[in-house]
Amino acid sequence: MKKVFVKTKNVKRFITLMDELQKLPSNIPKLALVYGEHGLGKSQTIQWWADKNNSVYVRAAQGMTSRWLLSEIAEELGEDPFWHSQETFGLIENHLRQNPKIIIVDEIDYLIEKHTVETLRDLHDRTGCPIVLVGMGCADKKLARYPHLCDFYS
Repeated sequence: MKKVFVKTKNVKRFITLMDELQKLPSNIPKLALVYGEHGLGKSQTIQWWADKNNSVYVRAAQGMTSRWLLSEIAEELGEDPFWHSQETFGLIENHLRQNPKIIIVDEIDYLIEKHTVETLRDLHDRTGCPIVLVGMGCADKKLARYPHLCDFYS
């Protein structure tokens, strides 16, 4: 049996969001938040889109640190991460400046409590690459404590 990905209304809305995000001028911040309750197909949709569009897809995990997050991003870019976060950040920054890609981080809720989400903002600010955060139904409220992030996606 052949697997078929069905483009539901939510999938079409996500595709539209991604198209609009890519069209924004370089001087406009490109940070988006996709959130909703479990079971809506968010993860399947973003994985499907990431595979088709040569983007970076990372799934956050419980206890993920900035170093761990940067290592995952570096590996998705085909790079070998360094031991020190600063060196890995520089490696990723240089790679993305030469070959810009959208970075999609699923399960963003795990990164909010430890302020690891700030690392993504720093990557965005230094490279201009769009970053899409994907989380559960109240991710917008959790991110509200970071007003400088909320200005991007509100």
